[in-house]
Amino acid sequence: MIIYADELFAVNFVSNALLFYAYSMLRGVKKRHIRILSSAAAAALYAVTEAVFGISVYLRPVVLVAAAALAFGYAGVISNTLGIMFVSVCAEGMTVAVLSFLGTDAVFAAGSISVFAPELLSAAVYFAAYPILLLCRYFIGKQRRCRKIMIRYNDKEISFKAMYDSGNLLKYKGMPVLIIDAETAGPLFDCGKYSEIFSAAPDILRFGTVGKNGIMPVFVPDKCVIDGVECPAAAAVSERGFGNGFGGIAGDI
Repeated sequence: MIIYADELFAVNFVSNALLFYAYSMLRGVKKRHIRILSSAAAAALYAVTEAVFGISVYLRPVVLVAAAALAFGYAGVISNTLGIMFVSVCAEGMTVAVLSFLGTDAVFAAGSISVFAPELLSAAVYFAAYPILLLCRYFIGKQRRCRKIMIRYNDKEISFKAMYDSGNLLKYKGMPVLIIDAETAGPLFDCGKYSEIFSAAPDILRFGTVGKNGIMPVFVPDKCVIDGVECPAAAAVSERGFGNGFGGIAGDI
């Protein structure tokens, strides 16, 4: 079989670019397009050189580290390299799994995988693996940003969606604190105004943010269920709403 250098370069360039872009999006690393494309081209050029001159495969880890540094900078180059390797393994594993499901054969030997499938099919499945990984990450992240909460207090019960916020580190008597807007919390106190909730709540919670300090009414629910799991937590009531269908915010509980 004849392997053309230009085709080898093109295939490796596209796959490297997909890998670097997918990693940057999955990890949330800032994308520098010129650096990413330059790194993809350099790695593709090395693949051609290796094929033509028979360079030892043991140089590949060094090339990968250099490619990661070129694409994303020297800061955190080891973690970026490991992350790129992880994404690559996931994409390749997904490719082999899909091709095997479609009835093609795969042979594992000497640390390598040989897949017996049409080239166009293999390329299509491999390239499709990256957007699939990104979609998985998107839906996992979306699910993580939304928490379903049920609170029972004073023989009354409310259920609402809360926005996930890892920056919510408020504590009340050692318990994490949910923040609920006044409209959502109103039925628990048989009132709808923030001033009335403030008077009816058993205690207040002091809070501080950048450039702002204040107090909120706080109470301890008789029962609090988050994403189907009962959790000990306090609840503070905010005067302002959160919009987008959210009735509050919740941190790591």
